[in-house]
Amino acid sequence: MNDLASGGGARPPVPTRELSWTAQRRQFWVRYFFLSLLVLYFLSVETVAPVLWGLDGVLVLAGVQAVLIGVSMVWARLRPLSTWRVAAGFWIDYLLLGLMVTHDPNAALPSAPILLTVLFGHGLRFGPLALESVLGGSLLVLPAIMTLRASLAGIMPETATFMTLFLYAVLAMYGAMLIWRSERLRRSLDRHSPLDVATGVRTRRALAEQADVLFNMHARSGRPLVLVLFQLTLPDQPDAAIRGDLRRRILRTCGEVLRYGLRSYDLAGRQDDDRFVVLLPDTDEAEGAVAATRLQQALLRRLSQVWGAPVQVHMARVQAPGDGGDYGRLLAHALACMDETVQAPPGGPPADTRP
Repeated sequence: MNDLASGGGARPPVPTRELSWTAQRRQFWVRYFFLSLLVLYFLSVETVAPVLWGLDGVLVLAGVQAVLIGVSMVWARLRPLSTWRVAAGFWIDYLLLGLMVTHDPNAALPSAPILLTVLFGHGLRFGPLALESVLGGSLLVLPAIMTLRASLAGIMPETATFMTLFLYAVLAMYGAMLIWRSERLRRSLDRHSPLDVATGVRTRRALAEQADVLFNMHARSGRPLVLVLFQLTLPDQPDAAIRGDLRRRILRTCGEVLRYGLRSYDLAGRQDDDRFVVLLPDTDEAEGAVAATRLQQALLRRLSQVWGAPVQVHMARVQAPGDGGDYGRLLAHALACMDETVQAPPGGPPADTRP
């Protein structure tokens, strides 16, 4: 739907829920927590393995990591997240924390589970995007730690250390598979969910299924039914990153207006990227005109506030049984009316949405 959510097509998408500032802020504080555990652990030991630095060097490395987390937090607050920043955050964490674990004075590396926890945390946040990082962390980072300790400090790993390392690697790979499977299940649920993830209203398929039931009931009773089609037209926004973030907020706001502005038995769904369908059962032409205009004005007001500039909301209104006796024909008639409305010359009279 946008560059941020799609990751440019090269990487798996970042879950939309993790792009919000609230989710990011929580994860930054979690990273600070685990970094603090590492610092407390090293402060509790008398010396560290002389691989590259002593204890003071390890604490300086922790300070660098803390500063980088703070800068990333400020950056995430000011600008939307992108996939390359997610990947960079993975490997910065693994590099700096891995260098700290390398200086663990104990042969069994009791600080390694903290690195593994950070690895799992990234995987649980970003799903398949973190799979390569989880596997890389399990197959590269931990063996690299042991290699550095053996080659630079002469600390030869014992059998217990090898077994511990093997256990960490197996746990990391198993966690990666769980993350991958959970993400596949989530995507499957999203595909079969009756609600659109971005807006909270019904998907096109779910709306069509409910509409068929509704039309069958109205065909037997002969009661009127109004279908209203809305189409959004957003002004150009020069910054692609800002445009993607605003577009997500626009869709969420549009769903909120439709959900809370309808009666309990009305139906609303997302037809495609920028088009939304509203079904008003037991509503005649006059009542439908009033309800449709009210929704259009609410959308114009709320969406313009979110975007920061006037947003166009085109509307096409049709009615059953006069304009169509089933959902498919009624929707096709509304789409044709909408095309005429959108293609009408600026300043000219709007296209008539009635036959």
